[in-house]
Formats: sequence, C-alpha cells, structure tokens
Amino acid sequence: MKFSIIIPYYNGQKYLEKCLESIERCTLYHDYEIIIVDDASPKIISKVIKKRFSRAKYFRNKRNNGFVKTVMRGAKEASGEVFIFLNMDTEIISSGWLYTLKETFSSNQKNGIVGGKLLFPDSGLIQFAGGIINPRENRPEHLYYKAPYYFPAVNKMRTVDYITGAFFSIPRNLFWSMGGFSREYHSANEDVDLSLRVKQRGYRIIYNPNIILYHYETVTGISNVYAFASNCTLHKRWSSYFNTRLKEYYTEDGYSEEFIQTMMRIFCNDFYNIVKIIDEFKLNTPQLQNDFFKRKNIDTLLDFLIQHFYDKDTKILYDLHYYRYRKESQEKDNKTKCIQSAVYLAETKKNDYKSDEAKIFLKLLRLNKSSYSRNNFKNNIYYEIYTLVDKIERGKYRFKPTNPIFNKALLAKFLELITNASYLINFNRLKIFINFIIKNETLFANKDTFISFLFRLANRDCDGAGDSYRKKAEEIIDKYEWPRKDKVKFALNNGAYYERQHNYERAYIFYEKALKHVNQIDSYVLASLYYHLGLCDMYRRKKKSAKLLFNKCLELVPEHVKAREYLVKL
Repeated sequence: MKFSIIIPYYNGQKYLEKCLESIERCTLYHDYEIIIVDDASPKIISKVIKKRFSRAKYFRNKRNNGFVKTVMRGAKEASGEVFIFLNMDTEIISSGWLYTLKETFSSNQKNGIVGGKLLFPDSGLIQFAGGIINPRENRPEHLYYKAPYYFPAVNKMRTVDYITGAFFSIPRNLFWSMGGFSREYHSANEDVDLSLRVKQRGYRIIYNPNIILYHYETVTGISNVYAFASNCTLHKRWSSYFNTRLKEYYTEDGYSEEFIQTMMRIFCNDFYNIVKIIDEFKLNTPQLQNDFFKRKNIDTLLDFLIQHFYDKDTKILYDLHYYRYRKESQEKDNKTKCIQSAVYLAETKKNDYKSDEAKIFLKLLRLNKSSYSRNNFKNNIYYEIYTLVDKIERGKYRFKPTNPIFNKALLAKFLELITNASYLINFNRLKIFINFIIKNETLFANKDTFISFLFRLANRDCDGAGDSYRKKAEEIIDKYEWPRKDKVKFALNNGAYYERQHNYERAYIFYEKALKHVNQIDSYVLASLYYHLGLCDMYRRKKKSAKLLFNKCLELVPEHVKAREYLVKL
C-alpha cells in the first residue's frame, strides 16, 4: 500500500521544515511520497525544499487559491493508493504512525476516513480527538477539546462524525468517487462535508489515538477569515441532517450530555477545567452532574467557582477569570465583574492569548495602567490589534495591499474584541470605532460577529439610531443560511431590543420565533425563553399565561431568582 502525503503550503517555512523533519524521523514504513503545493506564498522555497528533502515533490500555484483548490491539485499529482492530507504546521510525534494507519485501513474495508490525535504543542492538551456534530447547536465541534492527553475517553479508537483536515487520510479511489473536497469551501468545513458524504455512503469515520501529532494551528490566519462563508455553505447543504436525532457522544462515554455541553459553553470549550470541576466536586455520575446545576445558580456559577478556588489553584483561577470576563462582556449591566476579571488577567504575569485579549479590552475602555510593547503579547496579531486601536483613534490606519489575507484575519479578531467591549466603551469613543467599522464593512468577513456588533449598537440605542442598526442586522441575516444556534441568537437579540423599547407585543413574536428553533434538550436556553415570554405576558396583562411560563422556567431551572420573584408578585 503506497501513501501520498499531500501538504498545502502558505508562508510558513519553519513550520513546513519541522513537519518534513518529523515525517523523516517517525516514518518506519517506506512506501510513501510527499507532495507539497505552495499556494502562492510571497517567498519561493522550492530550492530549499528540494535540497533538504529529496523525497518531496514541490508545486506552486500562480495565485492564492485557498486550501481546497490547493490540496485538490496535490491529489491530482499524487500516485499513492491512500491520500494523507497534512497541514504544514503539524509535527508527527508517534513513531511507526504509517504502519498504524496501514493496519487501520486493512482491518476493515468499510474504514473510509482515518484521523489521529492532535495535541497543542505548548500544553500537550487535546486539540482533536474526533469531530462530532453538536446535538444541541447543530454545528461541528471537536470532541473533548483541551482535555488532558491521558484522559481515557480520548485514548480509545472510535467512529466519529468527521475528521479534521489537518490530518485526514482516505483511499484514493474513494476520494475521487466522492469528487474530492467540495470547491464550494475555501479553507474551512471542507473536511466536515467530505466526512459526512463518505459516512452517508456507508463507510466508517475512524479516530485512531495511536497516531499522534502536534498541531501549531492556523499559523497563516486564513481559516478564521473564511470560516463564516464556509459555515453558511455547510449548513445550507446539511441542515436537514443536522436536524435529525444526532448521536450523543458524551452520554455514550458515561457523562451527562447537558452538563458537559453547558460547561463547555461557560468554560469557552475548555474540557481540561471541566475535568477539574468533576474531580473537585466528585461529580462521577450523570445524576451528580445534573444535580450540581440544581444546587448552583448558573448565572453566578463562575463567581462561586472563583471564590471556591481562590486559595487553592491559581491555574484554574486564572482561567475562571477569563471565562467570567467573556461571559460578563456579553451583558449590558455587569461592568464591574467584567473589568475586575480583565484586570486580573492583564496584571497576572502570564503571556498568553487570554492576557492579550484582556490588555486590548482594557485599552478599549482606557483602563490600561501601562502601555505594552510587542514583547508583552504572546501572539503577534494581538499586538497588531493593540496598535490598530491607536491608529484608528488618530485616523491614521492604512491597509497594506501586500498582505490582504492578514488584514482580513486582523479585522476579524478586532471586530470580535470590539464587540465584546461595545457595551462598556464610552459612547463618544465608541463612535470612532463604529465609523471605522461601517466605512470598511466589506473587509469584515465574519458576518455573524458583525451582526452581533450591530445588535449591541441597537441595544445601546447609539445616537437614537438603535432601530436602524437592528434593521441593518436583519438585512444581513436575510442573505444567508444560518445554523439553528444562530437563528435562536438572532431572534433573542431582536426580542431583547423590543423588550428594552417596552414593545412587548413585538418582543413576544421574536421570542416565540426563537422557541421554534431552540433544541429541546438545552434547558437553560429554554428556561431563559420561558422567562422572557412570561415577562412579556406579564406586561401585556396576561397573568394566567405569564404564571404558566414562569412555572415552566422554574421547572427547568429552579434557582431562577427573577422568575420566582415575578411569580410571587403575580
């Protein structure tokens, strides 16, 4: 069995060389070839590669075509019986990995796609241990993301919903019979789409934990730029499948699906600290995990955990402050806690993306106690955003036409951070950023974040133009196909806007719309909807209906304080 290792390359020579060195070092099976396709990088490296890595064949695109077209070209040049699509920013660390892959394909003819275990190189935590379709939110997600590498559930071979394109292996004949990766995608979700098509044809999608790699993850910044368009394409193609009864992988592994999914949302998809919570509070069964939420108010859970771990564990305390900063920045009225956690992150002598975000957040609020140099930031893109804020305020920012991809990646992250801070920034200062964003709207590829930004401006009723911002958000929403999670979020945003305007009739219509899309197993979202519907009915003097809705809310979340207060008043 001959293997073709196909590596798309763009502007990351040191990562590519490390990847190729790891292949040479860890590959004991010798019937393989390496195909490198350069996606029009600024610097041509063909001579260096051919000199150092004699087995590698090098091809170059005339223009930047994106991941899909680049790997499809590589597949056409390949001669192996099995294709292995490998990101340039990976490093193989398991010796004999190609023998393991050969055995996996040989063991069952229905093994259609095989992937391995991907780790974060700095922490050793799980980056990929199989891809699943989240049964609550109907979107792809990585199973056990950021779990410890030794966690039992990530060390068993299993069938999954999809395999990440960072390490994606498939027999040549099967690949071409499926038409390869769909060209409707640029640099995201093409792996999910092909996996689902192969699965639909009756083949198994296999996660093999014995193939282990480091993944330095999106060093080009490209995937973030094209994620929105790819998400829309994926949901347009697969919405009917996503709305079927999906497999609950965490339940299969002996956990409460509701507990894990809710904690993943609160903990920013960080399973490592969920393991700590399970161990600390001895939540060893699904029943104990569900009971934990019944005893704790979900809205104040992070406050409780920060207090609990204050003198116990500085690592989790740091992370908890990040989760609280992120959560409270979504709320209009929780300024104090949000700022307290951001200050904690910025002042802790820790150089990571969490601290980077906090420094920019405080700068946007003009609460930073000191200025920072490039050395104070873990990631270069955060330092660029930090300086971008200064340039926008002075009206001196100019885009560099030589690097349009980096510009888009920079603006995508900038918009996310400005959206997080938009409820708390002084309005006169916020107007400077609003003008910049609206003026350069076409450069912001992440339309879902752009919509969130517009809804926040609507809720602040900036310059009395709240409704115009809301209408602009609606115009963008109508142009695309959205996953169920986003449909719920947009309906909630519309409802919240009208509720603040005391237009309870319109608010009720949007909350009802959200109710149609919300997944019935997501009890906390359901409870929130019943509460707001009850509030609308209360102000519309429909007391009987309001009582019923508040009771429904309390059945799902008994600790919902406001619902209980209003029920007593009624």
